[in-house]
Amino acid sequence: MTLAIFACGFAGHGKDTICDVIEQFLNERNKSYTRESFAGRIKLLVSSLVKFHDSNDTYNQKNKKVNLHMSFESISETEEIFYQIGLDMACSYDKFISMFKTQFGFMRTRTGYVSKSIAPRKLYQFIGDDIGRNMINDQHWAKIIPITEPIIIISDLRRVSELTNIRKRVSKTIVFRAHSDVRPLPEMHDSEKEVLSLPYDELIINNGTLSEFREKVRCQFEKHYVANCYV
Repeated sequence: MTLAIFACGFAGHGKDTICDVIEQFLNERNKSYTRESFAGRIKLLVSSLVKFHDSNDTYNQKNKKVNLHMSFESISETEEIFYQIGLDMACSYDKFISMFKTQFGFMRTRTGYVSKSIAPRKLYQFIGDDIGRNMINDQHWAKIIPITEPIIIISDLRRVSELTNIRKRVSKTIVFRAHSDVRPLPEMHDSEKEVLSLPYDELIINNGTLSEFREKVRCQFEKHYVANCYV
């Protein structure tokens, strides 16, 4: 029996915390699992291809505008990742780099290219949606996630199509949605708005302290864990 556990919700509302708590619960019981994210391979490509000039924090300030440096060496080194994550089904690597430079206003320098000031999240949206979902398949990022253990935890469910793909490949799914009334809603891309229509099994409100939220998650997951005979 294979179980897929999803966390969904808006940025900053507690998706990663949900997965952290579930990981701790499973580790305490020596259960085999993997933790994945639909955006993981996108981040792998971005971190290989560009460096964030204005910040050492690549991912935790996704809305902060920064200048990006793409060196000649990084362009060469990232080609293998491009093919590993299946983007060649959309276009050639040379075409991808050309589109990337045009999209984000990269200008040539002595060592490579420097972009205009942009929010890093725009890179992920361009690769994830414009290339992966629109040019290949709406389920592309779900299709390339391997299911190798009895339990898989996925930390960034945003689309019904991705839930549908994974559901076809496992025995059971549990969707936890994190929601906060006290944390501001982020500026949302179209792909993030679909969160509002996602079906979920448990809604976990995150209006209090971190420890309170973690305890809520643990109680809800333990209920499902026992009910499905994973003890």
